[in-house]
Amino acid sequence: AGCPLLSELAAPGLKSGADELCRGLGGGCAKLRRLDLPDAYDLAAAGLEALARGCPDLRSLTVANAPGVDADGLEPLIESSRRLEELALAACPKVADKLLERIGELAEDQHVPLKTLKLAGTACTATGVADLRDELAGRSTRVSVELGGAIFGAVLCGGKDSKRVGPPKADTTAAEAFYKKLAEREERTGGGGG
Repeated sequence: AGCPLLSELAAPGLKSGADELCRGLGGGCAKLRRLDLPDAYDLAAAGLEALARGCPDLRSLTVANAPGVDADGLEPLIESSRRLEELALAACPKVADKLLERIGELAEDQHVPLKTLKLAGTACTATGVADLRDELAGRSTRVSVELGGAIFGAVLCGGKDSKRVGPPKADTTAAEAFYKKLAEREERTGGGGG
């Protein structure tokens, strides 16, 4: 059953049933490439795991307003998806630096296809982003990380030319602390990267 030819789905206004929807998609929509869940209030690990198992072509996932989603729930997608290039998370307060750590750990053993990671309204920190940047330095995995919308700009993580991209646009105190930490790490490690 399912929708074997479905390649894109946006499900705005879905106040409940996000987890059930993901389990259904994982059970019969192997060609799904893009999924946008802006109101994923009840999304949980079971739905994310079903997507990881059943949607091998998934390239872009947006999840917002998902208070039950955390790094452990996202791990199967990051680990097993060979094509997930963009992950955007907003208002997912349980997603923390553990997600960034896991991406760095996976990059030690394999190429991680993730190219864009957008984090707004999560518990991820500037320190976690800086640690990911350090972890990916010199590796083939390159991830543009945007923390808190445009507050920190983006950090291009990976490769010998890891650097921040774009100036901070708001909350300059937090952004200055973030970039100061990056500069201090570069001085300690002798890397010039930008």
